[in-house]
Amino acid sequence: NISADGLTFSHTVMVGKTQGLKARSDNQEDIYQSYRMSNGQWAKSSPIGEPVKTPKNEGAQSFSLDGKYMFVVACDRKESLGGCDIYYSTKVDNQWTEFVNPGEPLNSKAWESTPSINADGDELYFASSREGGMGGQDIWKCNVIRNSDGTLSFSEPVNLGENINTINDERSPFIHPDNQTLYYSSNGIDGMGGFDVFFSRKNEYNQWEKAKNVGYPLNTHRNEIGFVVNSKGDRCYFSSNGLEKNGQGLDIYEAYLDESLRPKKVDFFIGIVIDDKTEEPLEANVELFRKKDDKVESHTISDKKTGKCILRVPSTGDDYAYNVTAEGYMFLSEDITETNTGQENYIRMKKATAGSSLVLKGV
Repeated sequence: NISADGLTFSHTVMVGKTQGLKARSDNQEDIYQSYRMSNGQWAKSSPIGEPVKTPKNEGAQSFSLDGKYMFVVACDRKESLGGCDIYYSTKVDNQWTEFVNPGEPLNSKAWESTPSINADGDELYFASSREGGMGGQDIWKCNVIRNSDGTLSFSEPVNLGENINTINDERSPFIHPDNQTLYYSSNGIDGMGGFDVFFSRKNEYNQWEKAKNVGYPLNTHRNEIGFVVNSKGDRCYFSSNGLEKNGQGLDIYEAYLDESLRPKKVDFFIGIVIDDKTEEPLEANVELFRKKDDKVESHTISDKKTGKCILRVPSTGDDYAYNVTAEGYMFLSEDITETNTGQENYIRMKKATAGSSLVLKGV
């Protein structure tokens, strides 16, 4: 998983495994992170730490765009419904909370794994072997609701259908921040090897088109899984055991992504919400809406420690604006333009006092 700014990379590591040997029962999977340095190279990765790191296996992580939620897979826990379930953790005061198993309908008595949360934080894609699929492991999707107390609720999952799934296995879906392009691995479609990477785009009716193989040299005669693409859409990251004969099993690779395989262009609005006088960061509700019909496209809550928030701006050619509300402060509305996307924008909130006023530019 790579962050929206392209500076943080997280991955799953089999800890304690010796190169060239099979994994043992005392080996475990942990979540590691690396940061891109000023010279463009990735720093040595390190474990994400407690309480995320436990003596058991955790992996296949996906982070919400605002960095407040982490979805992860854990297996054979006492609260598990099936062999492997999807859990989530919330970042509070810059620390991750204990994992929560949300239960049904997200999880089932079958196998759930490889979650991918979309940029708006309202849809979760994942692989599952639950009943009602097309065979083996399929790609499913459910809606995500962020409750007022910070917990999450999930709708009944929906199978993505025959343009994506087969009678064999599909896994490791990745929904790009454009919300229009899906990458995943399958061994059920004619390809080059075991698991190949495929991609699909939504058509004008918001339906997934027939999946296409990303082709050589990204796919090989063996397995390619865990395919993700940066927000800019020009670089991809994936694991493969077929690109090199090094005896190390699955390694992670970075590659240039041909234009024919790229997602749609996507912009981000990055806000820093602060008090106008004290310049202290504020926790505030921020929503992005389309001006022509006031349709809310996405919303988030700024971080109370940093004031930071991130919103995906659809590349539709429409005009967008954002509203900001915080208890005890004046309502604020501003337009989103080419000059304020892709960079940090300070959102200065004025205290609501008798006689105070401001101009609502986004209305």
